[in-house]
Amino acid sequence: MSNPTHLNLTSLIEQPESRARENGDAQTEARIYIADYDTCKAAQKTKNTVGTGDLAGYLIRTSKVEPIRGLAAKLIDVWVAGGDDADPESNPLPADEVNVTGTNQSPKTERHPRYISLAAIAGEMDRVDSAIKGGTKPERDAAYNALSTLGKELVTKIRNGNEAYYLATLTYSWATHSYTLPTMYRGGWVEAVSGPLSGYFVGTISWLRAADDLSYSNGIWRLTRTWLGADAWDSQLYHL
Repeated sequence: MSNPTHLNLTSLIEQPESRARENGDAQTEARIYIADYDTCKAAQKTKNTVGTGDLAGYLIRTSKVEPIRGLAAKLIDVWVAGGDDADPESNPLPADEVNVTGTNQSPKTERHPRYISLAAIAGEMDRVDSAIKGGTKPERDAAYNALSTLGKELVTKIRNGNEAYYLATLTYSWATHSYTLPTMYRGGWVEAVSGPLSGYFVGTISWLRAADDLSYSNGIWRLTRTWLGADAWDSQLYHL
């Protein structure tokens, strides 16, 4: 039986033998298409073209067009996970990286747990503000005298220069490496930390997942996950 003649194939048609592993190598995958010659040439890729979709994390090793009978041609793309640099022997993956840093958030003194209950007293925080920022001394004194004992204590501290207090928060990051493109997230939710220090932190630290960072170099992807640790995160603003 003669080979079929292909005519008017203006879009790539993936072939049944496509998606095979090249030489049984789990790191490579061939994609084979038939279309007219011009369509195949237009779809031909340069070496190290980055894959998308189910080929995310793969790079083109070779892309060739072979004419067949009629006006048709065959496009053969060979993809390799991480590119030709994805060799555990010559280009091994680096070890995971972990980093924990402390940061002083310096919140306002009125947000200290000692004074947080003042917000529940009607008009109390307005009086605190007037006792500190009132336009005249009589206005400031009148507002001060109307305060609760705890409110007066807060105003005195602020007047003495204690406008903020020290509050340490932690930033925990965990970097992993892979030959294929990993999934990254933009964060914005409360969760327990992952990685080598999972379970290490004790106490009442609440962790907020921040946006991931992703970089690529020499055939290796580096994904950095980050969490921000604080006393608490508002569950109405950051879902669990």
